Order: sequence, then structure tokens, then C-alpha cells
Amino acid sequence: MRTFWLLTIMLSSLLAEDIGRVDVTEEATEPTQTFSSVYEEPEYLQTPNYIEKAPGQKRLTAEEAMFIPGVQGDPVKALKTVGGVTSMGDTSGELYIYGSKPEESVTTLNHLPIGYLFHLFGIHSVIAPDAMEQIDAYLGGYDVTYGNAMGGVIDVTPKYPEPKNSAMGHMGIYDASASMNVALNDEWSFYLGARRSYFDLFLDAVGKTTGTLSEDDNVTYTQFPNYYDITAYLTYRPDGKNLFSLESINADDRLEIATYANAEKDPLATGNIDSQRGFNSVGLRWQYEGLDYQANTLAYHMNSRTKSRFYENFYVDIETQLSGVFHQSTYRYGAHRIVAGGEYQHSFTPLELNVSDVGGPEDIDFDFTTADKYYIRKNVTANNLSLFLEDIYSVSDALTLRYGVRYGYSDYLNLGSHIDPRLSAVYALDGVSNVSFSTGLYTQHPPGYKTVEKLGNEALKSERAWHYILHYDRSFANGTTLSIEPYYKRFEALAIEDNATQYANEGEGYAYGVDVSAKVRKGDLYGFLAYTYLRSEREINAQYDELYRFYGEVPHTLQLLGGMRFWKTWSFSTLMKYHSGKPYTAIVGTYVDGTGRTRPLYGEPFGERLEDYFTLNLKIAQQRRVTGGELEWSFELMNVTNHGNVSGIRYDENYNKVGYYEELPFLPWIDITYRF
Repeated sequence: MRTFWLLTIMLSSLLAEDIGRVDVTEEATEPTQTFSSVYEEPEYLQTPNYIEKAPGQKRLTAEEAMFIPGVQGDPVKALKTVGGVTSMGDTSGELYIYGSKPEESVTTLNHLPIGYLFHLFGIHSVIAPDAMEQIDAYLGGYDVTYGNAMGGVIDVTPKYPEPKNSAMGHMGIYDASASMNVALNDEWSFYLGARRSYFDLFLDAVGKTTGTLSEDDNVTYTQFPNYYDITAYLTYRPDGKNLFSLESINADDRLEIATYANAEKDPLATGNIDSQRGFNSVGLRWQYEGLDYQANTLAYHMNSRTKSRFYENFYVDIETQLSGVFHQSTYRYGAHRIVAGGEYQHSFTPLELNVSDVGGPEDIDFDFTTADKYYIRKNVTANNLSLFLEDIYSVSDALTLRYGVRYGYSDYLNLGSHIDPRLSAVYALDGVSNVSFSTGLYTQHPPGYKTVEKLGNEALKSERAWHYILHYDRSFANGTTLSIEPYYKRFEALAIEDNATQYANEGEGYAYGVDVSAKVRKGDLYGFLAYTYLRSEREINAQYDELYRFYGEVPHTLQLLGGMRFWKTWSFSTLMKYHSGKPYTAIVGTYVDGTGRTRPLYGEPFGERLEDYFTLNLKIAQQRRVTGGELEWSFELMNVTNHGNVSGIRYDENYNKVGYYEELPFLPWIDITYRF
């Protein structure tokens, strides 16, 4: 990776030279129209199974996403500003979609599996920014081509290399990146993009190979958290109908710290933590687009790994080899679009664990010191098959139906088979307004650790959710659009804690609310408003037939985004975001256990809330031509009011409240990109 760092420095030097010799002739400085997909309605790419105005569909071009203050040069981070999607803080990479847990949603690169979406602390995604054409977020009611997810789907459309030669260098505060697009000939093109964080390199250069991350919590680092990712595409376009591509996404994250924050409260949960995770996904794709037939065939392999050493002699070594084939065909026949296909996956996971019971957000009284410890070593093999069929039927100029079924089968333990029916209907009330409805059954395999012997229950079956979503939208003459979307999700057979069998498919729950958004594009002005209401409850333990507030329930989220373009190449934007505080379980007292330690007594699970969240971000950006290329730069001020957004409560060794953990304070950010 030091070679990558040297490449970045060289590109930065080239950038500095070109800034210093900007051609001031009138021809070179004549600005081009920029930020076009923000201030004019963009031409979104549409998959063959997509139907316009259906519920639960949000989409952004990469350029739209980069316009939003706070994304820090990463289009995927714009998902945190999409109505209906909640992120529990500035440094969180977890997305809660319409009341669903993060692990209940899936992310793909046009069906190519991705090991995880965000690097450490949600700083950046794992996909190179200029390797993305579009981001589609399906919040619910999505069609049968997506499976093993009962929450939502994030599907990223690749931006395939063009038959031309170009390169890019980028520098931000956390990391630097570089990419190149090479036209091998008129039919073959190649793209390579790489990014690496550089704080650890900087600290190493100044002799700070060890240091303090948090004085209050007595946390030090021996290797500062770092990450890298590499995205590569090789494409072959023999004609205007066929596309062959070799696609690869690679990511790696490392962290080495020592923590003694729990020396009194949880004495075994102290010491060194050495963690590494990463994945490599490779896919070979064939896409065909004819007049009456379209196809998308993908053969892929993903290696994902997690290797952690923590505290005293505890560790996790998991490496999964996942291979699969996905195919989708779309036939146009009169007023029908018939979508048919399937996917086969084979996974092999050798794992070795020396761990305790796994505590999660719903395990309120988890204590590592007293938890049972297990040594587990085994190989896990699974084969999964899914088949799907649907018809998109244009009944009339006003009415479109999409109805279909998805069949799934797994030979892993007792998961067996399932059938998920799904239905959507879109009706055009007139030329400017539409109403639509989606419903369906969505089945998902339980998290792997819940099915492993000792840690979980090998008799678990799949979890399920029913989605019901309404949608109304209207377009106005002045470039304004309005949409209103009530939604309801019913969760069944959730794998929850059970005092007798560790976990059991006894859990139920629900989530409902409404998502309202309005968007204005008028000349050089852009505005967006989004408000989401959510109410959600779930069972926590199979022994108690009670529903408690879902730990991801944020009842009110309001976002206001505004921007304007001036002098043709400049743009100013601002984002205000407010949402209710996240739920937490209050400590209402203490007791002394048999070891002499002070232990907490808890109130109602997630019965209290932290303070409300508020942030105001500002951004100014410019895109302009310079000699030999194009310069893009932006300057952002995040959390301008320096609002102290609380992420948690700080307790001393006797569980007395002594303060708060807070999100990012006021933070300036600058990034520079040079394309040539």
C-alpha cells in the first residue's frame, strides 16, 4: 500500500502544478454547465423489472449524492439523508430502513455481493466514488428479483469504463484516492480505482506509532485504525447490445487498540483488541439489451474474512468462500414484461472461535466477565437456491401491475424452503399525479451466529416480514414534486433470545409510519424536504409475551436541503437534519453480586431516549476547467452550530452518570479532485 501512497502524492503534485498554471485565455476559462443532474431532472437508469412511481423506491445519481453537504466525497453516504433511512449517528455505518435492523437489509453491486458497505466508523463506503453511476434504495415492497432480506435493498449500479483514456487524483482529510480509465481499443476498456486512509501513515511519519484515542475511557492505539479499497472493471462491448464485464471490489479494515475502560465494571473486557476484516468480490457479467429481450447473467465469488484477537486469549477466525450464479431474463410480449430467473449459492465457512455468548443491542444485561465461554471449531457448508417469476402487465395507459413469486431453498440445518408472493400496482390518476400500492412476503435466514452450536440454536428456521406500502405523488408546474408514503411492516418468526434454547423463532413485531418528501428544481435553485415518522416494537425474549420499543426506532426525522448554482461553475448547498434521540435502557439502581462487583438494575428496555439530534452542514463547491483537465473542489462545514449530539451515556465504575458520549463536533472538511 505504500506504492499507492506514493502514487497519490505524485497525482497531488501534478494537481498542484496545474492549479499554478491555469490557462487564463477566454477559451479555456469559459465555464461549462455543471451539477446538471442536481438542478435538472436526471435521466435515471432503469432495470428491466423497475416500474415508475411504485412505492418504496428512492434513487440518486452519483452527482446528486456528491452535492449533499456531509457526504465527504462519498456518494453512498448520501443514503443517510434519504427519507425513510435512519443512521444512528455521524460515525455509524449502519442503516435502519423503515424500522428494520441493519442486518435485515442487503447491499449489492447489481447483484454482486458485497461483504460490507462502510469502512470503520462509517467514514466512507467500500466502492470507489467514480465507479458508481447510480444508487437505488428499495425501502420495502420491492420485487421478486431480490431475496434473503426482509428490510430493504441497497443496489449500486456500476459506472463502467468508457472507451477513452483518463485519470483522477483525489485528496480529503481522512484518505486519498486515485483512478484511471484506459481504452485498450474500441471494444475493450479498463477501470482501476484505489483509496487508502492515511492518518496511520502520517502518525508513523511523525513518530506517533502509539497514542491515545480517548483519555476519558483510557483507550490507546498501537496501530491507528486504517482502511483501503480497490475497485476494478474490465469491459468488452462488441456491439450496442452486449456488454461483458469482469468486476472486482476489495476492501480491508484494521484496528489495534488497548482499552481499560471496563476495568471495574467488566474486568475481563479489558486489554488489547486486534481486529481485521475484509472481503474480495469478483464477478463475471454478461448483459444483453435488445428490443424485446434483456438479460443479466453474473457468476461471482466472494471471500470475506474476520480475524479478531481480544482481551485475554479470546479470538474469532471466520473466513467464508461464497460462490454463486445469478441470471435474470426479461421478455417483452405485447403489454407484458415477463421477468424470470434464479440464483444458486454455495458457501463454505471454516470457523474457529474462543468466545463468550454474543451480546447485542437487545441483550441489555450482557456481562463478558460472567458470560459462558466456548471454544468452537467447525466447517459450515450451505447450498441455497432461489427461483423467481413475475409479470409486469400494462393493463391500460393508467394501470400497471407487477405480480410474481419467489421460491427459496437452503440445505443448511432446518431452513428448508419458502415461497414469497409479491404484488405492486401503479395507477395514474391524471397527467400529474399517481397512486400505488405494494405488498409481499419477505423471508430471510437468521444471523449465522444464532445457528452455531453452543452460541445458538441449530433448529432455527427463517425469519419473515410482510410489507404493506401505499404511495401518492404529484408534480406541479413550477418544477415541484410531492410524495406521501404510508408504510407498515409485520415481523414474524424472529429469532430472539430464549432462556431454554438460546434462541427461538418466537419473536414478533411491527413497524409503521409515513414518509413525506417534496423536491423543487427551478433554474439554478434546488430544494428538498423530507419528513419520516416511525413507530416500531418487537419482542425481546421468548419467555415474555411483551412488545418493547425497537432499539432503532427514531419517531421523527426532518431534513431540509437547499442549494443554488451561480457563475455557472459554482454551487452552494446546505443541509439541516433533525431527528429524535435514539432509545436506550435506563439504569434505575444497582446491587452487589457474588464477586463483590457493583452491577446495574435496568428499567423498561429502550424505554428512554437520548437528547434529540441536530446538525447544520454547509458546502461550497466548484467544477472548472484547467489546462489539461478539470478541477473539482469543495469546502464543507459540518455541524456549524457545534451542537453536542449525544450518542450514549457515560457511567463510572458504580454506574453513576458522569457525562455523555458525543458525536462529531464542528468539523471543517475540504477535498480536491483533479481529472485529466
